[in-house]
Amino acid sequence: MSPAGSSCATPPRRPPGAPTVPTTWATSWLPSWLPWRPRMCTICGPGAPPDPRPHCHAPKIALMTERQRYDVVRQYADFELRHYPRTVLVQVEVAGDFASAGNRGFGPLFQYISGNNQTSTRIAMTAPVIQESTTPMSHTISFVLPDGMPAGEVPVPRNSQVNTKEVPERTVAARRFSGGWSDERFAQNGTILVDAVRREGLLPEGRPYFARFDPPWKPGFLKHNEALVAVAGRQNP
Repeated sequence: MSPAGSSCATPPRRPPGAPTVPTTWATSWLPSWLPWRPRMCTICGPGAPPDPRPHCHAPKIALMTERQRYDVVRQYADFELRHYPRTVLVQVEVAGDFASAGNRGFGPLFQYISGNNQTSTRIAMTAPVIQESTTPMSHTISFVLPDGMPAGEVPVPRNSQVNTKEVPERTVAARRFSGGWSDERFAQNGTILVDAVRREGLLPEGRPYFARFDPPWKPGFLKHNEALVAVAGRQNP
C-alpha cells in the first residue's frame, strides 16, 4: 500500500498484438527487452507496476525523448555529413555477440540515469543508444547525456563497470537505415558508409559505430538506425 491507503494496482494486461504508447512503466512490455527488472516505485514497493493515477510515485516515461543535437554540414547521396558539439557519454563495456550486446549494456546504463550514481541524480533518457565494437566479442554501449549538461556536474557512477566520457566537438558521416538489429545489417551499412565517405574524397577516422533510436518492440521497417564514422578531413590529392 502506498501513503493514504492508495495502491499501485496492476494495469489490465494488453491483448496480444495491440498497439501501445507507454507513458508509465508497464509489465506488458518491459520483460520482452530489459535484462533486469527495475524497482517500479520506491514507496509502493519493489516490482509494483504503477497505474497512471497521480498518487503513484513511479517515474513516468516521456512521450518524446530528447535526441542528440547536431548540425548538417552537407548532404551526400549515401550519407549525411554532420557537426556534433561537445558531448558527454555514459558507457559500459559488455562481452558477447553484437546482437545481444545492446540489451546487456542497457541495464547498467539505465540504472545510472535512474539514480544509481553518487548523488542519486535522475537524468533524462535521450536517443540514440550508441554501440561500438572494439572486437567481434567486445562492445561499448553508450547513452548520450542531455545537451548542455556540464561535465563537472555529471555524477560519478556507483557501478564500477560504468564510466563517463567527454567527447569533443567533431565531424561525423552518418548513414540512416531501417530494419532489425542483426550484426550483418549493421556491418553492411557500416561498410557502405566508409566506402561512400572515401569515394567523396573524405578521410574516415576509426571504425564505424552504430546508433539505435527505437525500442526493440518497434517493427523493423519503422526502426531508425544509423551507421556513423568520424571524419578527419579531406583526403590528400
